[in-house]
Amino acid sequence: MPATSTDPTDAAALLVNDDGQILLHLRDAHKPIWQAGRWALPGGGRDPGEPLADTIARELREEAGLALPGLSPFAVVESARTDGRAVRILVYVGRWNGDPGRLRLTEGIVLRWTEPAQMRWLTMDPGTEAVIRRYQADPHPHLDAAGQPEVLRMPKPGGGAVPTLIGAHLYLQRTTSRGIEVFLGRRHPSSAYAPSHWHALAVH
Repeated sequence: MPATSTDPTDAAALLVNDDGQILLHLRDAHKPIWQAGRWALPGGGRDPGEPLADTIARELREEAGLALPGLSPFAVVESARTDGRAVRILVYVGRWNGDPGRLRLTEGIVLRWTEPAQMRWLTMDPGTEAVIRRYQADPHPHLDAAGQPEVLRMPKPGGGAVPTLIGAHLYLQRTTSRGIEVFLGRRHPSSAYAPSHWHALAVH
């Protein structure tokens, strides 16, 4: 059957170990590539006429020397490039318990096992984060009547409403015999903004 414009053109692998960690790939920065400098799932684009199952097998083999049988379709991530073109990635899911530090990586910066809770601190591909969240909610694929996995659609870059956070800072000072003293608090290490830094009292 000929491919259509809505068929996925890329494939990625959601690899999970027995501890529930996800194998993430830090993509090259400062290159004209998709999601440069971000953490993402390993994978890549299909060659002309290549089945996507062969695509993900080839990408894992070429990029990291991995041969993993038993990968199965999990979900399709649909994103839009800044030029408006759609990118549809078929994400396969599988299990692996190896040491990524021993792999011979030929593309990207590094592969590492990552706790899902760490994702909020990483500069990530939004589609990667969405499919991991979906897996956390239910590790089983949701298939339609035709047996196709569900599509996770990402917001268009710069499109739609953008939430605005209004911050308020409380600046307190006093004059003592030593001069002016300013009241500061040390932010919690897990704070999303300026963790472990001294700062004026603040809220949004």
